[in-house]
Amino acid sequence: MNSSLSDIQLDALRELANIASGTAATALSQMLAREVEISVPRAFALPPVDAVEACGEPEAHVAGVVVPIQGDIDGLVLLLIPFEQAENLCTLLGVDAHTEVGDSALRKSGTSWPPRT
Repeated sequence: MNSSLSDIQLDALRELANIASGTAATALSQMLAREVEISVPRAFALPPVDAVEACGEPEAHVAGVVVPIQGDIDGLVLLLIPFEQAENLCTLLGVDAHTEVGDSALRKSGTSWPPRT
């Protein structure tokens, strides 16, 4: 991996991704009144060209949510949800997948972190 970030910075980003996942799981669990598990199997800091290859098989169907990062570090977070799981999430949220409302719900589920206080 070619990155301008140090190993400590990459570890901090991975930890942030884990914390964000836990926060998202808690929020969804409270909203749905049921247990929700979210995992972060991979977290990378990559230039866009390398990120495309790291996303997996080109034939795989996924839903994607892009979250911009601005501040001390500028970049993008790309949340990829396997298509079937995205459909399940839409069902849990009470919206139809493959609709404008379903797309909006997926975007909101990926961009509602950090929580507003």
